[in-house]
Amino acid sequence: MRVSATALKSWVQGDPMETEAILSDEIAQRSNPTHDALAVCALIRTHLGEWETALDTTEMVTSYSLLQYSHVHPHVKSLRIKSSPIGQIARSIALVSAGKQDVALDEMDFVFCDCDPSDIKLLLVIKSMLLFVCNKRKQAISRIHRFIDDCDERMNDIYLQVLGMMYLKQGDYGNAAQTLGIVKNPFTAEDRGPLASLFIIFNWNFKNLKSIAWQRACERLYATGSMKEVGDTLLKMVTPLPENKKERAHGDILQEIINRSGEVTLLAWTGKSSTCNSCLPSSPAVYAQTQLTLLPLEEDELDKRIAKLRAIVALPDALMAYGSVTCSQPARFAHFRLLLPCINFRVKTLKKEQENVYHAETVGLGDVEFTTADSLPLKQPRKLIFVNPWIHHLRKWHGDRDEDKESDVELDTHVGSIPDADINVGLVHEPMIEEDPTPPSRTLDVDIHTRALELIARLGQPFSALLLLKQPDGAYKRVAADNEIVVRGIEDDALKDIRVEFLEVL
Repeated sequence: MRVSATALKSWVQGDPMETEAILSDEIAQRSNPTHDALAVCALIRTHLGEWETALDTTEMVTSYSLLQYSHVHPHVKSLRIKSSPIGQIARSIALVSAGKQDVALDEMDFVFCDCDPSDIKLLLVIKSMLLFVCNKRKQAISRIHRFIDDCDERMNDIYLQVLGMMYLKQGDYGNAAQTLGIVKNPFTAEDRGPLASLFIIFNWNFKNLKSIAWQRACERLYATGSMKEVGDTLLKMVTPLPENKKERAHGDILQEIINRSGEVTLLAWTGKSSTCNSCLPSSPAVYAQTQLTLLPLEEDELDKRIAKLRAIVALPDALMAYGSVTCSQPARFAHFRLLLPCINFRVKTLKKEQENVYHAETVGLGDVEFTTADSLPLKQPRKLIFVNPWIHHLRKWHGDRDEDKESDVELDTHVGSIPDADINVGLVHEPMIEEDPTPPSRTLDVDIHTRALELIARLGQPFSALLLLKQPDGAYKRVAADNEIVVRGIEDDALKDIRVEFLEVL
């Protein structure tokens, strides 16, 4: 199928109205428009929902007799146009839009009567795509699989991208990503080959198809909520890829999940770091074994800790810590550099007890023992920090308790509210309060203090810490631990100094 570069560019850019106008002008400027021009015009009109006009146009393409075209283009007197495969394809698509699916499939069969033998394989793909849009999806996918099994190298990328699109359209994102991951030459906006024709015929945009598949797969992965399922699905998606591309592929997926959700549970793993980013694992298989240690507090124990903390953490310190946690931006990746919000704990001394076993004395966490195959700077312990990156979970637990405290929620909207995320961390609004003739009460301040202490109390619970090593440029790299580093929680005398900082992790 031949179409002008101008019309194709307009179509790829997603402007069907302009494309139709360009094609109409091109037809009007020719005394004898080509079958391709008329057929493409009919297809564009079908995609615009003008299937009746499209059918009229296809009649012109498929007819052997002298046709009048003046009702569409009055300045074109007459046309003699013979039958052509593209005309019959355009007619089939228009019939589908008109709700005549069985007639459309019958019409498609006649395409093979007038086609060039070299076009048969592509026409078989078109027939399969037509079956798919006629809701015969299982049959359509089965046909494409059989074409792939024929091992035609010239057509293989076309088959794979059509199959990937079919999986995407029926919501099978894992298979879509897996299929598109092995495409060698993906479709681009400059493509003038068969996929460009399929794009126009069916309005299936193959541009950036792999990225879209990964994105949809990411959303589905995160929705599962199970780290093991995440790992299993990732393995399934990257298994068909060449060995040297697997690590980058699952790194792309993990990065996208974190960027879209802000959830950093995917950083809870032990083993070898990815070459993409040290906070990502080298293989998704680690998620089958790794569990994130974050222990909630029972209601009675939480109340006891709040009572103890009230004498330790003053209101200003509590509000600063509360604002720092609740107002922090979520984690995000950019070009495999992770901007990670976390609470940091400096290492004061570091000793190597035995092979791969280290003992660290920290500020705020006490003594921490861990194992790693990495070589650490024993004489420069201050380059190391332990971090708690599970800010999302702190917010969630705090929010769950808030739902049961309607009076506190009401109070929080009036006094001492924490600023929005785009306001500097730690600042507290002082909203206007109408004058009250009665003496001021400290009840509201006490409630705010309590809310902040609830969140701080959770930080005293054991959690899985990450260990980071500072690099010469000021960024950090994660130290890959052989086992989960579970710390006993923040020491009481350090709770008043809690702040969330953003670290760049390579």
